[in-house]
Amino acid sequence: AFVVGDPDQAIYGWRGANPANMEQAFESDFPNCATMYLRHNYRSGAGILSVAEAVLGHEGQPRLHKTLIPKNVYTGRVRVVRLPNEKAEASWVARHIVDITSPASTAARNGTPETWDEIAVLYRSNMQAWKLEEALRAVRVPFRVIGEKPFWS
Repeated sequence: AFVVGDPDQAIYGWRGANPANMEQAFESDFPNCATMYLRHNYRSGAGILSVAEAVLGHEGQPRLHKTLIPKNVYTGRVRVVRLPNEKAEASWVARHIVDITSPASTAARNGTPETWDEIAVLYRSNMQAWKLEEALRAVRVPFRVIGEKPFWS
């Protein structure tokens, strides 16, 4: 038998997740267990992983945490934007999409502007969808929601 766990998912403490369950409880209940670390990340590039490390701030975190090794060569930039609320966040995303798809945009000056089908906006919960849908409609950005119905349908 084997068990798979991710100590970084301790952010789900509100759901009862606790990295101490893997670090202490499991190892004391099964003293002869072997631990294997899956450190290679095939999804994200080094930039995204380094930002994730900084955001998660592993000081005081379980010793089971291991820094991930990127296998994806993607070198895109990560930009952190702090905004006061979800409405401002949604509005910023919508305006940014308008900017990068505009012929006068920075992307256009460096080549060609992005196209609608090259853009995806990911969010953790459908509760976040309605402000985003409102903001996209306000600036006439075409969109479709995949996997769920649009909030206002």
